Amino acid sequence: MVGQDSGAAVRHYDRGVIRRALAVLPVLLAGLALAGAAHGHAGAATLSPAADQRLAGPPPMIRIVFSERVSGGPTALRLVDAAGRSRAGAARITGRELTAQVTGTLGPGRYAYAYAVTGTDGHVIRRAVPFAVKVATPAAAATTVTLAGQRLRLSGARVGVRTLALWGGLEDGTAEWRHPLLDAPFAWTFVAGRASGMLPFPGTYRLTVRALVDGFSERTVSGTVTIAG
Repeated sequence: MVGQDSGAAVRHYDRGVIRRALAVLPVLLAGLALAGAAHGHAGAATLSPAADQRLAGPPPMIRIVFSERVSGGPTALRLVDAAGRSRAGAARITGRELTAQVTGTLGPGRYAYAYAVTGTDGHVIRRAVPFAVKVATPAAAATTVTLAGQRLRLSGARVGVRTLALWGGLEDGTAEWRHPLLDAPFAWTFVAGRASGMLPFPGTYRLTVRALVDGFSERTVSGTVTIAG
């Protein structure tokens, strides 16, 4: 068993409040449709390399296109290898596009780039994106991760593309994996209680899971998970 408890938070919602909220949901959605992108945060519309992608050869650059104009400095985009070495030059932003040239040639292995930019509304968008060059996901036995007394099933405690499954009444939500080499998280989304993504580097990750419990309570659990190479 891997994982170490560090804390949990549960937020309960009254069923009557939920029913009333559902009753006015169509009106709220109509209002949101009219507001549109004017009040929305910028998001990454295109990622190259894509998240969790396995490339046949090394990429010459990292390129991200956002849904609106963004701003940031020369450190807005970082690319690192498993040893923590920087593998890209200074970031460049032109309108909605963020790019950085890869320095040297990336050999077979796993890499990750992290970006932090500011949208037109002042909101900071921060995310880490993993990818691999040539290497496949190694075999690993499924294991149980325990966070604050909550058990989850991980398809393998090794690097590569893995799946995390919710147990114990937890439903859809999100998982954020944070590695010491990067200041942004790898973000996974649960669909039908399962979320998948690449864990590119060995080491100790900080895992935070936010999910609904039986559809009426929001539960947050976090802890550390050790991933082997």
